[in-house]
Amino acid sequence: MKQNMTCNKLLILACTFCIAFISQAQQVEFHKRIYKSFKITPETSVQIINKYGNIHIVKSTLDSVSFSVEIKATDKDTIKAKKIFNNIDVQFDASLYYVIAKTNFNDYKSSVWSNISDIANTAINGAASIEINWTVTVPENIELKIENKFGNIYTTDHNSSINIDLSNGDFQAHNLSGKSNIKVEFGNVNIKNISTGKLELSYVKAEIISAGNIDLYSRATTLNLPVVNNLEINSRHDKLYIDSVTVLKGEASFSLIKINKALKSTMLNLKYGSIYFNMINNSTTNIFITSANTDLFFNYDKTYSCIFESTYRKAILVLPSVFDSFTKILLDEKLQQYKMNGVIGEPKTDASEIKLNFSSGILSCAVR
Repeated sequence: MKQNMTCNKLLILACTFCIAFISQAQQVEFHKRIYKSFKITPETSVQIINKYGNIHIVKSTLDSVSFSVEIKATDKDTIKAKKIFNNIDVQFDASLYYVIAKTNFNDYKSSVWSNISDIANTAINGAASIEINWTVTVPENIELKIENKFGNIYTTDHNSSINIDLSNGDFQAHNLSGKSNIKVEFGNVNIKNISTGKLELSYVKAEIISAGNIDLYSRATTLNLPVVNNLEINSRHDKLYIDSVTVLKGEASFSLIKINKALKSTMLNLKYGSIYFNMINNSTTNIFITSANTDLFFNYDKTYSCIFESTYRKAILVLPSVFDSFTKILLDEKLQQYKMNGVIGEPKTDASEIKLNFSSGILSCAVR
């Protein structure tokens, strides 16, 4: 009896494998390549609009931009696959000042598109899939605008302005030395260097090795940023890890911020989160923070000196003995609001300042 049951299980597994194999074998694929090239000048901007595929940007030393587009359409139904394939095209518009290249889905509202899966899902469930991959060869000093959905964008060095609008895909770049505007939703970002610009990141995991002057608008994002000069943040539900920042300002809610070295100035408005300063030393000019329901952690060098002032209520204080000599004043008995001020280290005429205005959180200071 057990032998018969084992044989039946093996037969079911074998049949399942055969069905899966036949299903895969029935997939029909149509593909084509489109090539196009245009002469350009330094004043020309290049724009690419795509869905369901990757875009590779390759540096060129020529005075032209060239496009190589590979289009694939797959379905288990030959007629449907061909119909999908025939309804995908690439449109080019060009003048002396712009070149626009766009993927077109003709008859887009037709039922032929209703079962198309994106590139990430492919044809696992037997649904139709399409893939439109671009290779664009362009000089690095040309203004570049790229919009892509359900695919990745890869580029190397670019010293002119670059605008990226990407969703459900990854963005990777080497050195962006021009002005950059990068918007990514639901993906990964990896940049070696970005000089200046704006980052809009939502549900992203990002690593930027070094940055100059950056405006960051982020939601539900994890960002590793080893070195940045000037950083302005508008953060919600993020995890920001910064090794070294010269100037930091902005606001954050429900975010975790960890800073190894704050070199000059910090000015932040924080709610429902936490911030860590792992090493404050005499290169730090000032730290001004207003916060509510936020935990503040400061580690400072034993040679550090500053003028310290804080206004707080409903707070937990974890402070070293140097704070015992600070002046403490009750400002509002009903609110239980206090003011505390004093000097850390040796008094100096040019000492840095730490000013805190916070409620309902932890203030922890420690000497390293």
